[in-house]
Amino acid sequence: MRRQEGLGIIEILIAAVIMVVGIFAVVSLQASALGYSNKVRAQQKVLSYAQTELALQKNALTNMSSTPSCLTSFETGYLCTVSILPCQLVSNSINCATGLSQPLAFQLKVIIDGPRDTQAELKTLVSQEDNQ
Repeated sequence: MRRQEGLGIIEILIAAVIMVVGIFAVVSLQASALGYSNKVRAQQKVLSYAQTELALQKNALTNMSSTPSCLTSFETGYLCTVSILPCQLVSNSINCATGLSQPLAFQLKVIIDGPRDTQAELKTLVSQEDNQ
């Protein structure tokens, strides 16, 4: 019998297939990570826009009866919505709804819709005293 030294063609093919499968797995993981990274970056941008708009709205809040509109110009693909609701204290909880008379505070809500199905919604309460 001849003694075989080194690797045969079958062993080399099996090793090559295992390496190719591993490389494809790594490339697939890298593509997924890049996709998630882009989604997170888009979400951070939407949240930053919402925080900026909320701060501007809070500082500019003078006429509670006017129809609110966004104060910031956003790049194409972003939609801003602002709402202001009067709030009252009812049974130790704050109730915010349209049509309340003599509100103690106002709920300011900013919603920013962005690309890639990203959205940020921020709310804050502004008391009558803060507003004057």
